[in-house]
Formats: sequence, structure tokens, C-alpha cells
Amino acid sequence: MLARGPDSRDHSVVRRLVCLLVALPCGLTLAPAQADFSGELALLSDYRFRGVTLSDRQPSLQGSLDWSGANGLFAGAILSTVRIGRPEPERGLGAQAYLGFNGALRTGLGWSGGVTAYVLPTTSRGSADYQEVFLRLGSERWQTGLYLSPDYYNGGEPSAYVTLAASRPLTETVRTFAHVGWLVTGRSDEGTTAAARTQRFDLRLGLAWDFGFAVAEASIVAVTQDNERCRADPDGCKATVVLALRKSF
Repeated sequence: MLARGPDSRDHSVVRRLVCLLVALPCGLTLAPAQADFSGELALLSDYRFRGVTLSDRQPSLQGSLDWSGANGLFAGAILSTVRIGRPEPERGLGAQAYLGFNGALRTGLGWSGGVTAYVLPTTSRGSADYQEVFLRLGSERWQTGLYLSPDYYNGGEPSAYVTLAASRPLTETVRTFAHVGWLVTGRSDEGTTAAARTQRFDLRLGLAWDFGFAVAEASIVAVTQDNERCRADPDGCKATVVLALRKSF
């Protein structure tokens, strides 16, 4: 609730974000001189995370910083404006920080694995901060990934998220991209292999135009609504067109 004036919850969010984002580059100063930094600024018409809005269907600003070393170690952080919670959404900042290793296989494919931490504003329902471990495999054109958390959104339940993404150039400046994800949360019923509490699919299809100074995107985002999260907030799960303007540096 950073935009509504100071209170204890706002200060807690600021402290967590500062610790997360400032400690990362401080730790990386000990890395070899071959380290490489890159970043991006983006304006989104709606911040969708795994198909569900984290900006209450409002525009969102994002900034990211990535670091990679010659030994395969990489790290990064993404900072976004968010609006989460019901009935009155809390405005504030959300952060995602990650650390891992990547490498190449003899088949020509690449892999990466590591950990990710998510920090979100505290709402009337409490903190939604959580962590995941991930493993990804792919090439320049496609990538699949598995993300596992013991406590998804700090809700006391484990989760597994499987993704498949692909992109293909249409011209020198235009490419198409697609993403599908399957999220399962909760434990299996005792004595069965059925998924327990919640599962949902999300889909993203779009086009990107590279204008040199920036990249513009237009995509359709949809998510299945027969799950606990979307029943609680059906408007946040409605299919929509998301526009984005990205500037790398």
C-alpha cells in the first residue's frame, strides 16, 4: 500500500524490497571481471502472472536487471507496480529475484536451474511472499520449464508449474510467440494420484515488433477459471489483450 501513505505494512514492504534488490548487486561485486549486466524497462497494459492479473487489470511499470558470469552463474531481479487483494486492492511494489546456473548439452540444447523468491505487498489476508526452485530446458526457439514451491503464495500448500514456450520470426523485425502453462497446487488425496485442490491452465499468444529503439508487443492472455483463485476473483481471470512496450539497455 505504498501509494496510500506511510504505515507499518508499507515500511515492511520497502524493507523487504530493499534487502532483496540491494543485496543482489552487492553480492555480485565479488564476481569475476567477465560479468555482464543487462536490463529492461517496460510499460504493460495489464500485469498478468500465469494468466491472472497482479495489477487489477490496470497498467503496470516494470524494471529488470540481469547479471551473467562466464562460469554459467546468473542472477537477476524484476520490480513491478502491482494492485493485489480483495475487496480493496493494495497498491504497491512486487519483486522477483532469482539465482541459478545455466549450461549446454551435447545435443545443442541449453539448460538452467536455480531458485526464485517473490515479494509482494502485504494485504488484509497477510503476506503472499514465497519461493520456488526451477529447472528449464530449451533452445533459441523453444523452452520448457518446471517450477516447484513448498508454500505457494504463502498459503500453506505446495505447487508445481509446468510451462512450454516458443517463438518464431516472421520477418527481420516481427516475431510470433506462444506460452502455455499448467499449475497444480495442494496435496494429492490420500491413496490416490489425483490432484488435490486447484489446477489451472494459462495461455498467451502474441506478436512482437522490434523498432530498434524499443519492442512493442500485443498478446491474448487467457486462463481457465474453474479453480479456487479465479472463483475468488473472476474479473482478474478474464481473457484479455495485453499491450507492452519494452526498452532494453
